[in-house]
Amino acid sequence: MIRAADRWCRVSISDLERHQLTLLRTELGLDPPPANPDHRNTNQHKDIAA
Repeated sequence: MIRAADRWCRVSISDLERHQLTLLRTELGLDPPPANPDHRNTNQHKDIAA
């Protein structure tokens, strides 16, 4: 196990691969989606017709 762990430490992951893994985890529901600050107050600005 120690030798296997030593070999895995040398595996490098590019920024693109890291981003793809993050997207995959989100799609699978393993991580919550990132908060989108543009859509926080969507319910406060609705016009109510009287």
